[in-house]
Amino acid sequence: MLDTVPSRDYRTRAPQIAVAHELEPALVCAVIEQESALESVGRALRAAFLSRYVAPLYTAGKLSATEAYTRADVVGLDGR
Repeated sequence: MLDTVPSRDYRTRAPQIAVAHELEPALVCAVIEQESALESVGRALRAAFLSRYVAPLYTAGKLSATEAYTRADVVGLDGR
């Protein structure tokens, strides 16, 4: 799995993240691969999360449209 790592070096980042959260490095790598295909700056709008959790706050007037979409937008490992 780690042999297909693109430009960002997950070989060093994944173990650091794993240690910090008391997880197995292989698990951290698997999650990164599954969620972003190892794309460190990937982005995805999670439509189900938006409709179930964020939209009710928006329709209640507690969030702006920008805030609502931002809360449902997921970024890759380096998308801080």
